Amino acid sequence: MSLEKRYRRLLAWYPKRHRATYEEEMVAVLLAGSAPGRRWPGVRDTCDLLRGGLAVWLRHAGGAESRRHWHEAFAIATVVAPIVLLVVETGPALAYVLRTLMIPVLVPEPALRTLAMALPYGVVAVSAWLGRRTAAAVLAWGWTVLYAWLVSSPFGPVPAVRMVRDGALLVGGGGTTAVQLALPTALLAMTLTLAPWSPRPGAGRTGTPVRPPGPGVGRLAGWSAAALAAEVASAWTFSPWARALPLLVPLAAVAVSARSAVGRRAAFILLPFMGVAMAWPRWGAEPSDLAALAALSAAAVAVPAVVARLAGTRGAASGPASA
Repeated sequence: MSLEKRYRRLLAWYPKRHRATYEEEMVAVLLAGSAPGRRWPGVRDTCDLLRGGLAVWLRHAGGAESRRHWHEAFAIATVVAPIVLLVVETGPALAYVLRTLMIPVLVPEPALRTLAMALPYGVVAVSAWLGRRTAAAVLAWGWTVLYAWLVSSPFGPVPAVRMVRDGALLVGGGGTTAVQLALPTALLAMTLTLAPWSPRPGAGRTGTPVRPPGPGVGRLAGWSAAALAAEVASAWTFSPWARALPLLVPLAAVAVSARSAVGRRAAFILLPFMGVAMAWPRWGAEPSDLAALAALSAAAVAVPAVVARLAGTRGAASGPASA
């Protein structure tokens, strides 16, 4: 492989648009500064190129051009996240209800109670889809506190809530159980609270906050139905391989969304949330890891929100974002 090809491999770390504009000029300068007969880039050149590529990516991620992409990605994430929790709660409960129809000794009351506890996620999703950010965030935080109390408290006006997990009954009790089950809801509330929201075009000085264009109803319904079917099938079979079945739908959604800049950002925002809500309860849900997981997940939720807000600030200072 020639020195030029190796330089071009290093330049592949730069954004495509940047390479289209500057790649030939950069390669020419690098080759002109290289010693005759050299076959490998020097350590200094390699470090400079990698550092420069990272700097360009950071400018691109926080620049005016990405403002609209970040805001639309958060519009998608704040709707998808409560739907994920709605599906995660209702899938195993529906499987248990179906099992009670076949096994008379089982009673459907625990599953029905779990289905009732899933309803707030639907309300949060509708509020976020309608652009009611404050209402959605307040509902999410309120439900986080109430959810944790219902799961952990055996006393008071509401008895301990028996949750349905993987087709079996889990009797609530203890602070660790409460934090473990309420952590995804808390991350949802954090996402809604930290999410930036764009002003309505033409709103003038008032800048009335509204939700940017988000996913359509038909697309949401299709993916939600597929995810719910996977959850029900996973809880119904009791098979080890079926535990991974609900993860196939999110992976397919990520593969589809990766084709667009908005989709990639939405997947990045939802990654820690999906891991806590879907993957962690199925594999390695160790109470000893709970504190570290909660801290890392909160940081992972906060980072894209900060990047998006910086993008919005720079975009406002630099002028309207280009499409």
